[in-house]
Amino acid sequence: MIKKIIGFFLAMLVSLPLASCAAPPPTLVRELSADGHLKVSVEAEAVVLEQGGAYLVTTTYRGKELVKLLGVEEIYKTELTHERPIIGKEEIVIEILDPDLVVPDDISVPNWTYEVYGNPALISPVYVKADPINLVIDLPMSLVDHEFEDEGWGSSPNWNILSAKVNYILYEGSMIPQAKNYFLDSDCSERYHVRVWRCGDVLVGQAHIDTGLPHSAYAYEKAENMAVRAFSLHITRRNCIWLSNKCKDHKGYTNNGWASYITTYKYYL
Repeated sequence: MIKKIIGFFLAMLVSLPLASCAAPPPTLVRELSADGHLKVSVEAEAVVLEQGGAYLVTTTYRGKELVKLLGVEEIYKTELTHERPIIGKEEIVIEILDPDLVVPDDISVPNWTYEVYGNPALISPVYVKADPINLVIDLPMSLVDHEFEDEGWGSSPNWNILSAKVNYILYEGSMIPQAKNYFLDSDCSERYHVRVWRCGDVLVGQAHIDTGLPHSAYAYEKAENMAVRAFSLHITRRNCIWLSNKCKDHKGYTNNGWASYITTYKYYL
Protein backbone atom coordinates (compact mmCIF):
# COMPACT_ATOMS: atom_id res chain seq x y z
CA MET A 1 0.00 0.00 0.00
CA ILE A 2 2.81 2.39 0.95
CA LYS A 3 4.55 1.63 -2.34
CA LYS A 4 1.34 2.54 -4.24
CA ILE A 5 1.02 5.87 -2.40
CA ILE A 6 4.68 6.73 -3.05
CA GLY A 7 4.25 5.78 -6.69
CA PHE A 8 1.18 8.02 -6.97
CA PHE A 9 3.01 11.08 -5.60
CA LEU A 10 6.03 10.41 -7.81
CA ALA A 11 3.73 10.35 -10.84
CA MET A 12 2.20 13.67 -9.77
CA LEU A 13 5.64 15.27 -9.38
CA VAL A 14 6.75 14.07 -12.80
CA SER A 15 3.60 15.40 -14.46
CA LEU A 16 3.81 18.92 -12.95
CA PRO A 17 6.60 20.28 -15.20
CA LEU A 18 4.85 18.89 -18.27
CA ALA A 19 1.57 20.54 -17.32
CA SER A 20 3.26 23.88 -16.67
CA CYS A 21 4.80 23.83 -20.17
CA ALA A 22 1.49 23.13 -21.93
CA ALA A 23 0.25 26.03 -24.11
CA PRO A 24 -3.17 27.46 -23.24
CA PRO A 25 -5.90 26.81 -25.81
CA PRO A 26 -6.36 29.68 -28.30
CA THR A 27 -9.40 31.88 -27.78
CA LEU A 28 -9.78 32.48 -31.52
CA VAL A 29 -8.37 30.83 -34.59
CA ARG A 30 -7.03 33.85 -36.49
CA GLU A 31 -7.07 33.20 -40.23
CA LEU A 32 -4.91 36.25 -40.90
CA SER A 33 -4.20 36.81 -44.57
CA ALA A 34 -1.07 38.41 -45.98
CA ASP A 35 -2.80 41.80 -46.23
CA GLY A 36 -3.94 41.87 -42.60
CA HIS A 37 -7.53 40.60 -42.73
CA LEU A 38 -9.32 38.26 -40.35
CA LYS A 39 -11.99 35.86 -41.59
CA VAL A 40 -14.99 35.73 -39.25
CA SER A 41 -18.11 33.55 -39.55
CA VAL A 42 -21.27 35.50 -38.72
CA GLU A 43 -25.03 35.46 -39.09
CA ALA A 44 -26.14 38.43 -41.20
CA GLU A 45 -29.62 39.88 -40.71
CA ALA A 46 -31.28 42.88 -42.36
CA VAL A 47 -34.21 44.64 -40.67
CA VAL A 48 -36.24 47.31 -42.48
CA LEU A 49 -38.28 50.21 -41.13
CA GLU A 50 -40.39 52.09 -43.69
CA GLN A 51 -40.46 55.86 -43.19
CA GLY A 52 -42.56 58.00 -45.53
CA GLY A 53 -41.63 56.28 -48.77
CA ALA A 54 -38.02 55.59 -47.74
CA TYR A 55 -36.54 52.54 -46.04
CA LEU A 56 -34.23 52.54 -43.05
CA VAL A 57 -32.17 49.35 -43.28
CA THR A 58 -30.16 48.03 -40.33
CA THR A 59 -27.74 45.22 -41.21
CA THR A 60 -26.42 43.28 -38.21
CA TYR A 61 -23.63 40.70 -37.97
CA ARG A 62 -23.74 38.30 -34.99
CA GLY A 63 -21.58 35.37 -33.95
CA LYS A 64 -19.44 33.72 -31.29
CA GLU A 65 -16.25 34.69 -33.10
CA LEU A 66 -17.19 38.37 -32.78
CA VAL A 67 -17.50 37.90 -29.03
CA LYS A 68 -14.05 36.28 -28.86
CA LEU A 69 -12.44 38.82 -31.15
CA LEU A 70 -14.13 42.09 -30.17
CA GLY A 71 -15.95 41.36 -26.91
CA VAL A 72 -19.36 42.23 -28.40
CA GLU A 73 -22.15 39.97 -29.63
CA GLU A 74 -22.97 42.04 -32.71
CA ILE A 75 -21.88 44.88 -34.98
CA TYR A 76 -24.20 46.79 -37.27
CA LYS A 77 -24.71 49.65 -39.73
CA THR A 78 -27.78 51.64 -40.80
CA GLU A 79 -28.57 52.93 -44.29
CA LEU A 80 -31.40 54.95 -45.82
CA THR A 81 -32.70 54.15 -49.30
CA HIS A 82 -35.70 54.74 -51.55
CA GLU A 83 -35.38 51.22 -53.02
CA ARG A 84 -37.26 48.36 -51.40
CA PRO A 85 -34.52 46.16 -49.88
CA ILE A 86 -34.23 42.40 -49.59
CA ILE A 87 -34.49 41.26 -45.98
CA GLY A 88 -33.67 38.00 -44.19
CA LYS A 89 -30.95 36.04 -42.43
CA GLU A 90 -27.96 34.15 -43.81
CA GLU A 91 -24.71 32.60 -42.61
CA ILE A 92 -21.70 34.27 -44.24
CA VAL A 93 -17.96 34.76 -43.78
CA ILE A 94 -16.74 38.36 -43.60
CA GLU A 95 -13.21 39.75 -43.57
CA ILE A 96 -12.25 42.59 -41.26
CA LEU A 97 -9.08 44.54 -40.65
CA ASP A 98 -7.27 42.91 -37.75
CA PRO A 99 -7.78 45.34 -34.82
CA ASP A 100 -4.33 44.37 -33.48
CA LEU A 101 -2.56 44.95 -36.78
CA VAL A 102 0.09 47.67 -36.98
CA VAL A 103 -0.75 49.42 -40.25
CA PRO A 104 2.16 50.73 -42.36
CA ASP A 105 1.91 54.32 -43.54
CA ASP A 106 3.73 53.91 -46.88
CA ILE A 107 1.00 52.28 -48.97
CA SER A 108 0.93 54.14 -52.31
CA VAL A 109 -2.26 52.68 -53.83
CA PRO A 110 -4.81 50.82 -51.67
CA ASN A 111 -6.35 47.62 -52.97
CA TRP A 112 -9.63 47.24 -51.03
CA THR A 113 -12.57 49.31 -49.87
CA TYR A 114 -14.26 48.90 -46.48
CA GLU A 115 -17.69 49.24 -44.94
CA VAL A 116 -17.97 50.51 -41.37
CA TYR A 117 -19.83 48.59 -38.66
CA GLY A 118 -20.11 49.67 -35.05
CA ASN A 119 -21.35 48.99 -31.56
CA PRO A 120 -21.60 51.48 -28.65
CA ALA A 121 -19.41 49.14 -26.57
CA LEU A 122 -16.51 49.50 -29.02
CA ILE A 123 -14.00 52.34 -28.89
CA SER A 124 -13.23 52.08 -32.62
CA PRO A 125 -15.46 50.97 -35.51
CA VAL A 126 -15.00 47.67 -37.32
CA TYR A 127 -13.89 47.89 -40.96
CA VAL A 128 -15.34 45.05 -43.04
CA LYS A 129 -13.66 44.38 -46.39
CA ALA A 130 -16.01 45.26 -49.23
CA ASP A 131 -14.83 45.61 -52.85
CA PRO A 132 -11.55 45.66 -54.84
CA ILE A 133 -10.07 48.90 -56.13
CA ASN A 134 -9.99 48.67 -59.94
CA LEU A 135 -9.31 52.22 -61.20
CA VAL A 136 -6.30 54.54 -60.85
CA ILE A 137 -6.98 58.01 -62.27
CA ASP A 138 -4.23 60.57 -62.74
CA LEU A 139 -6.54 63.53 -63.39
CA PRO A 140 -8.03 66.43 -61.40
CA MET A 141 -11.40 65.71 -59.79
CA SER A 142 -12.98 68.54 -61.82
CA LEU A 143 -11.96 66.84 -65.08
CA VAL A 144 -13.26 63.48 -63.86
CA ASP A 145 -16.58 65.20 -63.10
CA HIS A 146 -16.65 66.69 -66.59
CA GLU A 147 -15.93 63.43 -68.44
CA PHE A 148 -18.47 61.38 -66.49
CA GLU A 149 -21.11 64.09 -66.92
CA ASP A 150 -20.51 64.21 -70.70
CA GLU A 151 -21.17 60.46 -70.85
CA GLY A 152 -24.46 60.74 -68.95
CA TRP A 153 -23.28 59.74 -65.50
CA GLY A 154 -24.85 61.37 -62.46
CA SER A 155 -22.86 62.24 -59.34
CA SER A 156 -23.25 62.89 -55.65
CA PRO A 157 -20.92 63.88 -52.80
CA ASN A 158 -19.89 61.35 -50.19
CA TRP A 159 -22.31 62.65 -47.54
CA ASN A 160 -25.46 62.02 -49.59
CA ILE A 161 -26.48 58.69 -48.04
CA LEU A 162 -29.65 58.57 -50.11
CA SER A 163 -27.46 58.12 -53.21
CA ALA A 164 -24.69 55.89 -51.85
CA LYS A 165 -23.34 54.84 -48.49
CA VAL A 166 -19.84 55.93 -47.57
CA ASN A 167 -17.03 53.41 -47.98
CA TYR A 168 -13.43 53.82 -46.84
CA ILE A 169 -9.92 52.99 -48.01
CA LEU A 170 -6.75 52.46 -46.00
CA TYR A 171 -4.20 55.09 -47.03
CA GLU A 172 -1.09 56.30 -45.20
CA GLY A 173 -2.19 54.63 -41.99
CA SER A 174 -5.66 56.21 -41.93
CA MET A 175 -9.14 55.23 -43.06
CA ILE A 176 -10.24 57.73 -45.75
CA PRO A 177 -13.92 58.19 -46.77
CA GLN A 178 -14.79 58.37 -50.44
CA ALA A 179 -14.83 61.82 -52.04
CA LYS A 180 -17.40 61.31 -54.82
CA ASN A 181 -19.92 58.88 -56.32
CA TYR A 182 -20.85 58.47 -59.99
CA PHE A 183 -23.91 56.58 -61.29
CA LEU A 184 -25.15 55.40 -64.67
CA ASP A 185 -28.45 53.61 -65.26
CA SER A 186 -28.44 51.08 -68.10
CA ASP A 187 -31.17 49.66 -70.34
CA CYS A 188 -30.99 46.36 -68.45
CA SER A 189 -32.25 47.81 -65.13
CA GLU A 190 -28.67 47.85 -63.87
CA ARG A 191 -26.95 50.77 -62.19
CA TYR A 192 -23.25 51.28 -62.66
CA HIS A 193 -21.57 52.86 -59.66
CA VAL A 194 -18.06 54.30 -59.26
CA ARG A 195 -16.70 55.45 -55.90
CA VAL A 196 -13.64 57.74 -55.93
CA TRP A 197 -11.03 58.59 -53.27
CA ARG A 198 -8.05 60.95 -53.34
CA CYS A 199 -4.67 59.36 -52.57
CA GLY A 200 -2.03 62.04 -52.71
CA ASP A 201 -1.57 63.13 -56.32
CA VAL A 202 -3.90 60.52 -57.85
CA LEU A 203 -7.46 59.32 -57.51
CA VAL A 204 -8.45 55.68 -57.02
CA GLY A 205 -11.83 54.27 -57.89
CA GLN A 206 -14.01 51.24 -57.30
CA ALA A 207 -16.41 50.37 -60.13
CA HIS A 208 -19.22 47.84 -59.81
CA ILE A 209 -22.88 47.20 -60.62
CA ASP A 210 -25.35 47.82 -57.80
CA THR A 211 -28.06 45.59 -56.45
CA GLY A 212 -30.67 46.84 -53.99
CA LEU A 213 -30.15 47.21 -50.28
CA PRO A 214 -28.75 45.64 -48.28
CA HIS A 215 -26.14 46.90 -50.75
CA SER A 216 -24.38 44.27 -52.79
CA ALA A 217 -21.84 44.95 -55.53
CA TYR A 218 -20.98 42.64 -58.43
CA ALA A 219 -19.54 42.50 -61.98
CA TYR A 220 -16.44 44.56 -61.17
CA GLU A 221 -14.81 43.98 -64.56
CA LYS A 222 -17.91 44.94 -66.55
CA ALA A 223 -18.32 48.14 -64.54
CA GLU A 224 -14.60 48.92 -64.84
CA ASN A 225 -14.87 48.70 -68.62
CA MET A 226 -17.91 50.99 -68.61
CA ALA A 227 -16.12 53.57 -66.45
CA VAL A 228 -13.01 53.58 -68.67
CA ARG A 229 -15.18 54.18 -71.75
CA ALA A 230 -16.15 57.58 -70.31
CA PHE A 231 -12.53 58.70 -70.89
CA SER A 232 -12.29 57.96 -74.61
CA LEU A 233 -10.31 61.17 -75.26
CA HIS A 234 -7.71 60.22 -72.66
CA ILE A 235 -4.85 57.77 -72.52
CA THR A 236 -6.21 54.66 -70.82
CA ARG A 237 -4.56 51.32 -70.08
CA ARG A 238 -6.78 48.41 -69.12
CA ASN A 239 -5.43 45.92 -66.59
CA CYS A 240 -2.00 47.52 -66.21
CA ILE A 241 -1.61 48.01 -62.43
CA TRP A 242 -1.44 44.85 -60.34
CA LEU A 243 -3.20 45.33 -56.99
CA SER A 244 -3.30 41.70 -55.88
CA ASN A 245 -7.04 41.82 -55.14
CA LYS A 246 -8.32 39.02 -57.33
CA CYS A 247 -11.67 37.76 -56.02
CA LYS A 248 -15.16 36.59 -56.94
CA ASP A 249 -18.33 38.50 -56.17
CA HIS A 250 -21.48 36.92 -54.73
CA LYS A 251 -22.76 36.09 -58.24
CA GLY A 252 -19.57 34.30 -59.24
CA TYR A 253 -18.04 36.99 -61.48
CA THR A 254 -14.25 37.33 -61.12
CA ASN A 255 -12.25 40.48 -60.51
CA ASN A 256 -8.87 39.81 -62.13
CA GLY A 257 -6.73 41.73 -59.61
CA TRP A 258 -5.61 44.41 -62.09
CA ALA A 259 -6.63 48.08 -62.11
CA SER A 260 -7.08 50.27 -65.19
CA TYR A 261 -5.07 53.48 -65.50
CA ILE A 262 -6.51 56.76 -66.84
CA THR A 263 -4.34 59.81 -67.49
CA THR A 264 -4.03 62.95 -69.65
CA TYR A 265 -5.63 63.79 -73.01
CA LYS A 266 -4.19 61.86 -75.95
CA TYR A 267 -3.28 64.97 -77.95
CA TYR A 268 -1.07 66.27 -75.13
CA LEU A 269 1.59 63.67 -75.98
